[in-house]
Formats: sequence, C-alpha cells, structure tokens
Amino acid sequence: LFRCDPNGKCLCLDGFAGEFCLRKCDEVSFRNLLGFAPPLESYKTILILYKFYENFKSIIDFQGKFGANCKFECHCENGATCDAVNGRCICAAGFRSPTCEEKCDEGFHGMNCSEPCDCLNNNKCDPVTGKCLCVGWMGEKCERGCPKGFYGPMCSKKCDLCNGISWTDSNAACDPITGACKCERGYKGTDCKQRVCEEDMYGQDCSKQCTCVMENTESCAPDTGYCRCKPGYAGDSCERICSKLFWGRDCANKCECDYNVTSECEPTSGRCVCLPGRTGAKCANDCPDGFFGLDCAFKCRCGENGVCDKRDGSCKCKNGWTGAKCDTPCAAGTYGPHCAIACRCKNGGECDRFTGEYCKPGRFGFGCGETCGNCTLDGNMS
Repeated sequence: LFRCDPNGKCLCLDGFAGEFCLRKCDEVSFRNLLGFAPPLESYKTILILYKFYENFKSIIDFQGKFGANCKFECHCENGATCDAVNGRCICAAGFRSPTCEEKCDEGFHGMNCSEPCDCLNNNKCDPVTGKCLCVGWMGEKCERGCPKGFYGPMCSKKCDLCNGISWTDSNAACDPITGACKCERGYKGTDCKQRVCEEDMYGQDCSKQCTCVMENTESCAPDTGYCRCKPGYAGDSCERICSKLFWGRDCANKCECDYNVTSECEPTSGRCVCLPGRTGAKCANDCPDGFFGLDCAFKCRCGENGVCDKRDGSCKCKNGWTGAKCDTPCAAGTYGPHCAIACRCKNGGECDRFTGEYCKPGRFGFGCGETCGNCTLDGNMS
C-alpha cells in the first residue's frame, strides 16, 4: 500500500491515503459515519487506537477522490462509482461513459448501456432495468394489444364512452395509445354504424361490385359506383387510354405538340415527348452542339474532324477523315468525306486527301495525264 521516503514518511500508492496509507479513497469519514463531529480529544483517542489497523477510518473525508493521497477530484455523475486508482467512472445502470452524465440511447439499457431492449411494437424500455414500458400494448414484451375499452400504459386506463356508445356492443373503439374515440375498421359516422366500402365495392351495404378498371381508376364512389379515372384515362370504367392528341383526366385536354418533331403527347401531363435530336417545351429546338439523342442526354464523340448527327450521334466526317470518330486520315488514293472518293490520278500520282487534287512533279492536267516539257535556258518550254 505504500513505500517510505528517506525520513520514514509513508508515500501512498494511488487509491490510498492517510498517515500509514491504510485509508481507501472512497471510504467515508467519521463525520459521515457518525452523523456528527466528535470532540478533538475523541479524534486523538481514535487515532491512537486504530492507526495500525487496515480498517482505520481517517478524520479526513476522502469520498469522491482518487490517486496518490486521494488528492484528485472525481468527476463522475448520476451515482457512478469512481475508481480509486485511476479515477475512471464506473457508471450506474442506465448511464454511459466517460463521466456517466449521458443517459442510454433509446433502445438500450443496463451497465454502460450495453444491453439492447427487446420490446415489441415500437415500445421503449426502462434504461436501468430494461423493463418494457408498454403504451397501447401489454405483456412482458408488449406483445398483446389492449382489450376493447382500455388504453395507455400497460392498457391500464379505461376509455370514456364515445358519443354515449357502449364499447362492447358497437363498432366504436378508442385509440389504444391516446384513448381518442374512433370507429372500427370498415365503419364511420357518429354512431360508427355506417359501413366504409372496400376499394372495389359500393352501395348502402357495400354489396355491389365496382365496374372500374382499378389500375386506371382513382376511386369508385361508395354510393353510386362512379369511376373517377386517373389522368390519362377515360371511359365509364376508365378502360380507355387517351389518344395521341389528348391528355389529362377523362382525356379532356388537347395536346399542343408539333408531331413533326414530337413522338407523343404524355397522356397524364400533356408534356411533349421529343423525337431524338429535339428539345424544348414543344420540341421546337435542335439539341445544342455536342449533344444528341432523346432529351439531348448523350454527348457527341466526333471531335473536330466530324459533325455529330443530333438524332443518333453518328459522325459525318469532314474531307480527309474517316472512322467512327473521324480520327483516321484518308489512305493513299482516297479523299473527301469519309475518304469515300477514289483519286483520279494516273501514272503513280497521289491526290490531296482533302480536295482530290495534286500531281507528282513533271505531270499536270486532268488526272495528271500530261507530261511537262523540258525547260530551255531562256525559260521557254522545248
């Protein structure tokens, strides 16, 4: 517990204090132990009697301290235990490190919040004990719903009457969490006696089958069976999709698209769907340079030697170039766009790959068919 200095004084290890290092930092003082402060003479008597015992109680209160001679203050909160040697906080259940000031996150409990809650139906648990705090449910893990007429924590509260209606012999119910009055599924009205028809049924007792094509229908009127069509559909049963020239609910709106540049009028919104290479609200514009395709969404790859087709992105090569990206020069003997034209030169002449014109030295004329004469000293042809 200690070692001595050259003068024989005890040098306490971390976690102990007192003249003989017999006092643990977290032990209580006599003031706390007895509930009052005894006379000084009593302290001296006790000091003499107990100074050689390991369970000696110091008159100095070391509670909440740690380290050598208990000189450092602990900073643990919420009932945590402070380690007498290093001051580390050992949290009480329901709190977490480093100083135990934070409660467990929702869904966890226990020492250092290390245990997950196992409550069902989105219920929380007590952060200390892990006990499920059921609201609108009951059972150890909130696995059972409230009996009819009860609500709240562990279904312990009794519902008030709903407009004077008895819970036991009606279609009325109370919300199991809030206790608010409501009707059972399939019923409505102040007395909860009016039936709510299923999606494809109508009539006073919901016995009639709707004739609507349900995937094209917003609703079937519960009293008449009238089919309210989704935008883009029409007909008594919403069986008909809008024609090319109309759009909207019951196809009542006329499209304003130019079908020379438009593939279709979108039947639900009236939006003009542009042909590849066109853009704008009514498809009146070409794609900007460098782009092509539907909605001009694709980038051209022709480079400087070709022109991009704004419909399909194909490259139209300029004179002297060929290849998918117009990046290949014409081979000898060819020229023009895509190098598709054969040179007309004879006698071994090579033409310019851009214009098709060019003769070897000493030749001239159409197709390089004529030979240059010999020059005399005076510069005339011989």
